[in-house]
Amino acid sequence: KQWYQRRVRADGDHLTLANMRSNLELNQLSTNTSLLESYEDPNVVQCVHLPWESASESGLSAFVPEIILGADILYDRSCFPDLVRILAILLNRRKSVSSSRKESSKSFTLDTKCNTNDLNDLTAVTSKGPVAYIATVIRNIDTFNYFLSLVEQANLSITDLTEAKMPFNLLPYMQSYDRSNMRLFTVSSKA
Repeated sequence: KQWYQRRVRADGDHLTLANMRSNLELNQLSTNTSLLESYEDPNVVQCVHLPWESASESGLSAFVPEIILGADILYDRSCFPDLVRILAILLNRRKSVSSSRKESSKSFTLDTKCNTNDLNDLTAVTSKGPVAYIATVIRNIDTFNYFLSLVEQANLSITDLTEAKMPFNLLPYMQSYDRSNMRLFTVSSKA
């Protein structure tokens, strides 16, 4: 049984969205570009165009995330104000933990690859409200500090999980990469 009810993939670049759809379809998942319909089918993933610079609060009303994932999005400081604005809008939406959500998380089945403590950690974090996980490489400390200052101004909290949630060395070619600048953060509302 699935733990989630709806999955949305968003990007501001049409070519990236087309690539996402293609990858999802290669993995036998259906895609849809409409946010107006609600999907509980685990085989349907919504892929929507979401340019940060033009997204409005009313335009984001269709998004009610529990978890936001971002990968390698902290490199262009000119995009940070819009990124942080969108994160603040989405993360400040307090969603009550309904009994149906509690039931769906109780029905989640663990397999041998999943650690029960990891599931409990994730459930505990999301029960407090939406959370964003951002994986990034810190290329320039001044650029990263600028992002941190915007996060603080937006009344958001950021936590570095890198040491606590160190990834496994499962892929041999990954061992040749310098991972000292790779970081994993959570961003959440302070409210």
